[in-house]
Amino acid sequence: MKLQTYLASLTPSERDAFAARINSTPGYVKLLRSGHKRVGHAMAKRILVATDGQVTLHEMRPDIWAPSAGQAA
Repeated sequence: MKLQTYLASLTPSERDAFAARINSTPGYVKLLRSGHKRVGHAMAKRILVATDGQVTLHEMRPDIWAPSAGQAA
């Protein structure tokens, strides 16, 4: 699942809680959701864990990780 799709499926309060889980801010999550910010390497790993693998590393940064990277086993 794409990160923007995942974030769009959350309510505003769920997005705030998500921001806290990834040690970030609601403003940063809003930028990710709108596509105005690209996920960094370390943040992508935190998002992978916070989404329980629903959003893979490859989906967030195909320029860094191969298609099998960050998929739940």
